[in-house]
Amino acid sequence: MVGDLENRWIIFRDGWIYGLASYSTNHSALEFAAVIARGEDSPSYIVVQVDLAQHGVSPLHLLADAFSDLEFEEN
Repeated sequence: MVGDLENRWIIFRDGWIYGLASYSTNHSALEFAAVIARGEDSPSYIVVQVDLAQHGVSPLHLLADAFSDLEFEEN
């Protein structure tokens, strides 16, 4: 997923951003979450607004996290 997610709403489900999509309002994210959970007895998802300052995350933290997932080859 690419793009600016700051102040956007996302749905986490099964450890992933569901549908790799973001929503401009809480209401629209909740509406879509209800659709994906339709027919399930115990739906499990989290709807959250991305706020880097409130969550204490900086772009440098995100870059370091991305680098930590890379595998480097030694020659």
